[in-house]
Amino acid sequence: MGHVYAWSGRLEEGVSCLQRALADYERTGIGYHHSLSVGHLGEAYLLADQVENARACADRAISLAHGRGERGYEAWALRLFGDIGSHHHLHPDVTTATAHYGAAMSLASELDMRPLVAHCHLGLGKLYRRTGKREQGAGAPHHRDHDVPRDGDDVLAGEGGGADEGADVLDLDKSRSAAVQFANSS
Repeated sequence: MGHVYAWSGRLEEGVSCLQRALADYERTGIGYHHSLSVGHLGEAYLLADQVENARACADRAISLAHGRGERGYEAWALRLFGDIGSHHHLHPDVTTATAHYGAAMSLASELDMRPLVAHCHLGLGKLYRRTGKREQGAGAPHHRDHDVPRDGDDVLAGEGGGADEGADVLDLDKSRSAAVQFANSS
């Protein structure tokens, strides 16, 4: 629930809820989804512009996931590092962000995690657009055949699909708006 609160703009509630959940994980010794929850807290910190806390969570999430053999959660934490590198609107770290998005996409592709690959492409597209490097985004392999939902998939696909539309494979704002509506009704 904390993750949803954070994405809906209720950052203090989201961070607090996620911190309580992590305290419970550590108190009880439960390892299941621990790395994912640490990553969610990192995302909440990043949304709250607490970059160093987000980076610490990403480091910890990767360590936990790697130690437990949770390669999928490790890939999500790598994507969080990409988001952290691209976070600074005035001076994003393009090299670091690109490297982490690439590592996340590589692992996600290996694990057939197409939505995560799409999230990474979206992050790269936004980064390149913000830094005026649209040609890099347009020239990068988009793996559209792998990112666009197939029959029976429940992922929202973006309209259109030309390279001039950037790397926006999925319209994440639509899926997030459902989360926002849910959080605001609570």
